[in-house]
Amino acid sequence: MNFSTQKRTDKKAARKGGFFLFKKQVSNYTKRCTNVKEIVILDSVKKINGFAFKGCTGIKKIVLPEGLSKIESGMFFFCTGLQIIVIPASVQKIEAEVFTYCNSLETV
Repeated sequence: MNFSTQKRTDKKAARKGGFFLFKKQVSNYTKRCTNVKEIVILDSVKKINGFAFKGCTGIKKIVLPEGLSKIESGMFFFCTGLQIIVIPASVQKIEAEVFTYCNSLETV
């Protein structure tokens, strides 16, 4: 699946509790997708924009890709359902407000 050419399909799947698959870059396309349960980010992704998952309250777990060097500002802002996040060793910087209102977060 090439994300850049499959936006409609991904958005429709997300509304039905599906998932997003990212191969290159994650922008703010997913903002406020409350029914997204699973985020699949391949290791080929080297950049995830700030506030990319803002308001995705349905996400329970996310594994960030190896090779990601920075978690940008507000990336998981208001992801109230997020319980587990796996951060690879390649991350060298975590910016402000990344986990603001992530009240369910148990494991980092």
